[in-house]
Amino acid sequence: MTRPIQAALARAGAVWLFRDRFLKAVETGLFSHYPSLMKALFGMTLLFLSGLSWAQTGAMSSIQISSVSDASGAAIALSISGRWESTCTPLIDDLRLEGRGLTLLASYDTDKFCAKTPTGYSLSVDLAENDLSALSPGIHPISLYVRAQGQREARLLGFDLVQLGPVTAITPETGLWWPEAGGTFETSGPGVGFSLEVQDGEAILMTNSYGDQGRARWLVSTGSLEGRIIRGDLTELGGGQTLFGEFREPGQAFPSGRALLEFHSSATATLWLVSDLIGEDLLVQPLSLVRFSFGPRSMLDGTWLLMPETGGEAVRLDLAEVESGGGTVTLLDGSGSTVTCSRLLSKKLSPPDSCRLRGVQDIRFHDVGLDRWRGIDADGVAYIAVRLDP
Repeated sequence: MTRPIQAALARAGAVWLFRDRFLKAVETGLFSHYPSLMKALFGMTLLFLSGLSWAQTGAMSSIQISSVSDASGAAIALSISGRWESTCTPLIDDLRLEGRGLTLLASYDTDKFCAKTPTGYSLSVDLAENDLSALSPGIHPISLYVRAQGQREARLLGFDLVQLGPVTAITPETGLWWPEAGGTFETSGPGVGFSLEVQDGEAILMTNSYGDQGRARWLVSTGSLEGRIIRGDLTELGGGQTLFGEFREPGQAFPSGRALLEFHSSATATLWLVSDLIGEDLLVQPLSLVRFSFGPRSMLDGTWLLMPETGGEAVRLDLAEVESGGGTVTLLDGSGSTVTCSRLLSKKLSPPDSCRLRGVQDIRFHDVGLDRWRGIDADGVAYIAVRLDP
């Protein structure tokens, strides 16, 4: 039996099992309310984490990447593990640093004595030995390319986001998100949208996009918020109730890749979309996202409540924009306090990158969203400002 046929049969069996689990969840009434929907989707996600969330050179080869940290939280190594289709498992040959991304190059032996037996393996990449300890703390995309020994062409078979060193956690704002004009990755635009809901560290992402023939697609992804990252499998749902029709349970669920959300602030993020069909190379599509501000007033105008994050006296601010231009936005409170914000001219539809409050307090805000700001004063006290009016 040829590899393409094996891969097709493996995928067909996996999809059928996935569909069966989904329909059982529907039959037991798990779609009756939101929390139960979350449980059903998490169950389907776990089903596909066991080997189907990575590109494969055959029915059994899978790759996972994670970081190893010391007691201080600083990353000291990368761990690569999985199952390969033969006893000749890949070995790391080289590492390349490109911007904030790290590319790992690996190769495997094609000797005739390599038994076609699925084999587990684990590799470790020491960051200090490879002169990569200077990588700044933060979130870094890691790509793994694998090739047969003696060949130049390599295949992208592994991709993930890895946290290196201590990173301040971010709680993303709930609501509508869309592609950011002027963002790092302008790979999309109006017409594609995302709805993000985060509750108690668990997240659900609903995606509005289109298929190859231009028909609308409804995709759902669920996952846990870990620091600044949400990982989840994308599932396309279909066969359910029409808007004006009688109720019928969704009867179709198709795995459609993975979604990795990397948050830069509570209102900005990069969405890494990963297509991982069995037997094919990975396809990775990054999108810069931002909270969707569509109200008629300035996005920062309104009533805000300012307070220390650890608790204390709260101060009300009624802010109104009085000046905007040249990358600077100035807002004025009735008491005489001012807020001066800065952002790139190319990001006129995005919240500012930073703001500074002067007057009632002197606070520098490094995380500015539509509903929340976070910052510190000159003494290092952390403050939060929360919007009171909708």
